[in-house]
Amino acid sequence: MTAGEPAPRAAADAAAGVPAVAVPAVAVPAVADMAPEASAARSARRPHHPPVRRTWFLATGAYRAYALREASSVVVGLFVLNLVIGLVSAHRGVDAFTRWVELQRSPAVVALTVVALAMAVVHAITWFRATPAVIRVRRGRRHLDRRWVVLAHYLLLAAFAVVVLLWLGRS
Repeated sequence: MTAGEPAPRAAADAAAGVPAVAVPAVAVPAVADMAPEASAARSARRPHHPPVRRTWFLATGAYRAYALREASSVVVGLFVLNLVIGLVSAHRGVDAFTRWVELQRSPAVVALTVVALAMAVVHAITWFRATPAVIRVRRGRRHLDRRWVVLAHYLLLAAFAVVVLLWLGRS
């Protein structure tokens, strides 16, 4: 008999004439209870940290899509920062807001706006493609096909765009 086996096995072994083996009790501390330096002092092994190239994201298409999605968030963040500066300038008065509006006509800000729009589209497309890995819709015993989940997201985006355009058209 070995440690951790259920009691019925021990009873069956005893009935069959198999001698019981005494297993000494050993107190083993839980890994969560050990301080990092204590666990490192007990082990002579060092964790292996393979070198990572700076161009790791170019290795596969999935890595490139991930890197592009993350880069798109930086560009969109800069665009949002520009809008927040516009809100602050509107709060400061007509002169400050007029200067911000004039700044929006500069080629750098126009380029930022165009790139931010393109990156927002890229971010939405890559996010919609990744969504079926997170959202799994069950219909009975089967799951809904991934394409339907992606299509539903595009339809919701289109419906939201129509509502916004209708709302802007009323003004």
